[in-house]
Amino acid sequence: FSGCKFSSMYFFRSLNDKKGEADALNIIGAVLFMYQGDNESRLKYNQMCLQLRIDSNDTEGIAGSENHIGETYMDMGDFEKADEWFTKCLNNPNAIVQFRAWAHHNKGILFFRKKQFEEALTSFYKSLHLTNSVNYDLLSVATHLNIAKVLIESDVFLDEVEFHLNI
Repeated sequence: FSGCKFSSMYFFRSLNDKKGEADALNIIGAVLFMYQGDNESRLKYNQMCLQLRIDSNDTEGIAGSENHIGETYMDMGDFEKADEWFTKCLNNPNAIVQFRAWAHHNKGILFFRKKQFEEALTSFYKSLHLTNSVNYDLLSVATHLNIAKVLIESDVFLDEVEFHLNI
């Protein structure tokens, strides 16, 4: 795998297919560097991907790149920049429902990490509304799991269980 990880990027570059090259960069950043925990390289590839999407007028893909850059900053611990990029994605008029759902989901994770549980739930519920509108089951399940994490961490869930046990 490691010997060919960049071959698709070079293939699309040889065809002068900027959208294809951007997709390859996105996969390299998201799959390879994210799972290696190399956020500096991941961010570099996210930014190169965004620039190619801008250069190729891939208006829909730009929103996805904005969200991915936000995810990378979040994983780097820079919550302010992460929120800025998630907001760019949400304000992007060309963002498809799935990208907006991911941005809300990621904002939910961001708020959860900051222990802002009400804001986290609000973001997760917005994501859930969008995922349900397009039957995006994968993200819907992940969002439900994160809602449960928020309820448990915030003691809301435990308070409810305790209340019902005392009835």
